[in-house]
Amino acid sequence: DRLARYPAGELSENARDWLGEAHYVKRDYAAALDEFRRVVDDHPGSPKAAGSMLKIGYIQDEREDWQRARETLEGLTRKFPDSTESRLARSRLERMSREGH
Repeated sequence: DRLARYPAGELSENARDWLGEAHYVKRDYAAALDEFRRVVDDHPGSPKAAGSMLKIGYIQDEREDWQRARETLEGLTRKFPDSTESRLARSRLERMSREGH
């Protein structure tokens, strides 16, 4: 597997992002979190980092880990303030507040 052989390769963040998305759609949240966290940790400057942070926050929210979800989503809005992902994170934070989370 190329990703295993070249974990820091030029396109590895794209591969990890797609793997995370595939796991997310299947609701395999543990595997999705692993992939999205690797994008954020290994490629913090990648264009995929904001989307991965957003999905991490979504997963934490869906798992009812509201404190971590809030921390992740707020961190996203600070790190990528003008991004589409930041707007989506603020929307999720507002919804969480309305629901008492």
